[in-house]
Amino acid sequence: MRLKLVNIFIIFCFIIPFTASMYINIITAFAGTSAPVLSLPEQSPAAGSYGNNAANGTPSQELPEPPQKESNIIELNDEKLSNGSVSGDAIVPENLLDESVIIKVFDRSTNEVVEMTLHDYVICAVAGEMPATFELEALKAQAVAARTFTVSHLKSSCSSNAAAHVCTYHGCCQAFVSVDRMKKNWGAQFEEKLAKITAAVEQTDSLVMLYNDLPITVFYFSTSNGYTDACQDVFVKNLPYYKSVESPGEETASGYYSYVKLSYKEFADTLFSKLGIAVSENDIENSVSITRTDGGRVKSISFNGKSVKGTQIRTAFGLKSADFHLTFLEDYILIEVYGYGHGVGMSQLGANYMAKQGNTFCDILNHYYINVDIKSYM
Repeated sequence: MRLKLVNIFIIFCFIIPFTASMYINIITAFAGTSAPVLSLPEQSPAAGSYGNNAANGTPSQELPEPPQKESNIIELNDEKLSNGSVSGDAIVPENLLDESVIIKVFDRSTNEVVEMTLHDYVICAVAGEMPATFELEALKAQAVAARTFTVSHLKSSCSSNAAAHVCTYHGCCQAFVSVDRMKKNWGAQFEEKLAKITAAVEQTDSLVMLYNDLPITVFYFSTSNGYTDACQDVFVKNLPYYKSVESPGEETASGYYSYVKLSYKEFADTLFSKLGIAVSENDIENSVSITRTDGGRVKSISFNGKSVKGTQIRTAFGLKSADFHLTFLEDYILIEVYGYGHGVGMSQLGANYMAKQGNTFCDILNHYYINVDIKSYM
């Protein structure tokens, strides 16, 4: 009897639980179930990345898909371009794409070709092309323009030196100011001004202007006469993203108005020596005929039927722009000039005026460059 009780005890305490455990394990194995795993929260993309909500710092619920390349161009999130950073507090990408691009620059001051990052070159170009005292959004527009110019030259060579992409001469490429020169020029304000220009470059990192997915041919100039001009009215080529647009707010700028006074003989001599046009100094006023562009600049001017471009007169007489007006006075000819530069593309003073009115760098660029896309080159 005692033996039976012991056997029953063993069966219930050991054999049945063991058998039940084996049965459950077999069923579980065939069913393919596994032990539960703790679910960790997904990490949001780093600020400044191409992910959703990255620009304003709002965490994403899902990791972004890797950017899809299309002709080496990626369209940035609209939130990045909407630019909530007028105060200068825009988020800078953690990994600056400009720093990964090496370009070759012909330094005309040393007659050497040097390598530098696109990031560093654009900083030096912006410092050379636009005063650091300008509004941040204007400086950002200039940074995009300078970067676009440079990226468009990466598959070609500079006309000043075939071993380089660009050079430091504004007459060939873009103006360029080295960091050492910035220190000398700015003195005690060096760190403040360099930080401002650097912010403009980094807050627009990798952005360029495209038309039909290709970097545009970039033109910009100092001061308008109130309007810009279509490309074909100034240069030979017709580029569809350059049309005449209004550019107000520059009337009080120091470069807006200038003049030249010449005697009738000096005027006639210059026409002949520089342009090969022979006209009697007593017949200048009666022989002149002028046609103008939509932007008000002289498109062509003729003397006794011999026509030249307004840009040729500008060069011959050393005028600041091709918007000039001739006034024939008793003892001399007064040439009054409005604006400073060729008049195609972005007016730099106009950009600064727009920035002061609260416009973003995208607003500025889209005003002066018609139907372009602002995207990353990577």
